[in-house]
Amino acid sequence: MSQNLESARLAIEAELFLCKQNVVRYLSRFDALTKSLAHLSGKHGSAVNGNSKSRRMVNLAENIVNPELTAKGKKSGKKNKGLPFTGGCYFPDLITTVPQFRAEILHAAINNLGFAPTDEQIKVLGQRLAMSLHSLLKKGEIKQVGKVRARRYFKK
Repeated sequence: MSQNLESARLAIEAELFLCKQNVVRYLSRFDALTKSLAHLSGKHGSAVNGNSKSRRMVNLAENIVNPELTAKGKKSGKKNKGLPFTGGCYFPDLITTVPQFRAEILHAAINNLGFAPTDEQIKVLGQRLAMSLHSLLKKGEIKQVGKVRARRYFKK
């Protein structure tokens, strides 16, 4: 049994090594093509160096090749760690037929979490709620009464 596990481990390590080699090869090819394109574009007046999508792809590939960069040198970008998935029915289930202010829905969402969120998590949850309310209003799933700060939301 342990011989099978060792064999599987070695096979996975070999596959991982090959994947990293391919990433390095494609990354170097990507860099060469980007430089060539930038050189050609420089002669014709448009610049390619500021392409943010290209830069993101390079950063992603570098993190795959060197995962310690993500752990040590860079932040992962997840400022809402620990928050549950709030898509789908999370916010619509908190909205009742009685008109509620946005703050009341946010407090219900916080109470529904089951833990005490940090200020940053509450901020992210509020942003998610705002996007969800906007989306639900556009779809016609909920209605609103009042204006600006006096706005209240309810189900039809």
